[in-house]
Amino acid sequence: MRANLTREDFEEWLFAMSDKLEEFAVFFEQETSKKLSYSPQSINDVEEWLLIKFSSGEEILKAEHQYTLDLVSRYVGETFRENLRGKWDIDLEHEQNVFYHLPVVVADKGFPPIAPYPLITTSVSKRGGSYIGAVLNNALRGGN
Repeated sequence: MRANLTREDFEEWLFAMSDKLEEFAVFFEQETSKKLSYSPQSINDVEEWLLIKFSSGEEILKAEHQYTLDLVSRYVGETFRENLRGKWDIDLEHEQNVFYHLPVVVADKGFPPIAPYPLITTSVSKRGGSYIGAVLNNALRGGN
């Protein structure tokens, strides 16, 4: 998302969510022959695909991959939102917030906000293949 966002921009981003998720599901199935299900297992499938598709966190941040990053972040975020019964939010006021201007999923379980963009770039940088899934499973266990 761009630096000079407004609440209206974020609302438009949310409004486009279902279409973008469908687009990613079709794209992902074409790429991998796997169907997405918003399950912890599907997060592992997406993470595995990310590691095949991108060689580094820097690569996925390149301008030519921003659209793909947005689609993946929507899917990762929606998977967290559905499994944690959370909601999307964005901080457009507190510049010191580490997630300032980034969409986050906020859950009621006392877990800190989850920002899909940095989760994805960290996963691709770490190259472990289970980072995002581990964060989701930890959140599902209540963060303990």
